[in-house]
Amino acid sequence: MTKKLSDFQGDMFYFIFNFPQYIDVEITNEYRHQFEKEVLEYPNENSGPLTLDTYTYYDSWELQFFKDKAVSHKFYESAYCPLCRKTTPFVHKTPKINIDKNLIQNSIGSYSDINITEEIELYEESMSQKVNERFEALINTMTNNTSILPLHYKCYNGHSLQSILKFSNKGGKYSVSKIGQYPPVFEFDISYRKSLDLKIERKISRELYTADKLKADNIGVGAVVYLRRIFEALMDETYETYKDELNVVSEEYMKKDTKGKIDVLANYLPSHVSDTKGFLYSLLSEVVHKLPEKKALEYIDTLKDAIMIILEQREEMKEKEKRRKKNVSDMNVIHSNKSK
Repeated sequence: MTKKLSDFQGDMFYFIFNFPQYIDVEITNEYRHQFEKEVLEYPNENSGPLTLDTYTYYDSWELQFFKDKAVSHKFYESAYCPLCRKTTPFVHKTPKINIDKNLIQNSIGSYSDINITEEIELYEESMSQKVNERFEALINTMTNNTSILPLHYKCYNGHSLQSILKFSNKGGKYSVSKIGQYPPVFEFDISYRKSLDLKIERKISRELYTADKLKADNIGVGAVVYLRRIFEALMDETYETYKDELNVVSEEYMKKDTKGKIDVLANYLPSHVSDTKGFLYSLLSEVVHKLPEKKALEYIDTLKDAIMIILEQREEMKEKEKRRKKNVSDMNVIHSNKSK
């Protein structure tokens, strides 16, 4: 389903920084209108009142949004700042642009009639055309006829953020996409924020970073490749750590399929590996080798969450094991001292 810019009404910050890059978003550019009915007189007791119906027409929501960016600096609702690593207010800091005074006003026309007729349909067609012409004039002014619009923001703590938009006009229909931003999209993702708090090896951290970056660029299959590599690395690491206790030689272990390896390592793996009964790895592989990109993007958040749960449980297991070993050592010291 094609995304529309109006879908982000009320949360344009999400589109500007959280939404993936290089995806065309439709600009419907529909005028807004307000209806008023005025009672003129009551001709007689047996008929209703004679009224004057008035429609006042205004710029589209999209046109109004970009006009605001051209002429004003306002604080917006609070949002997450990756540079602060917390939620903070943002102010729009794109340099103000001098636009035609006729574009600044929001009202673009009105229609009044005692009995609304089919003529209003013709009038509304002219309003639609007028809104499109005004939008084109505004974008040409804001982008200096380049179709490229950098938007600058500053968080309450002084960090600068930027998003670069590109407008396209195909047959009179506008669309907009992001072609760049700083910080990158994935740094706004909540799962990426969680991964920053994990105490994980550099190699796994790099794999997670790459998976998040690919997901942010709408490359789902590529992202899942790196999630599968993390799963495989965790299995191999667990075997190497506990192989002396397992009594399974390396050659025998390597011949087993993933389900067989999970059975061997069952007592040493995070519980969520058993929760998924081995089909997590099967699904990761299916996405990589068989499923289309659309399905990969549909599944990516759930698959990433599964990997994150496993990593979190692994961290907890390591911490408990560390505490256990320290406690054993401390107990031995006490026991030794008591024996003296």
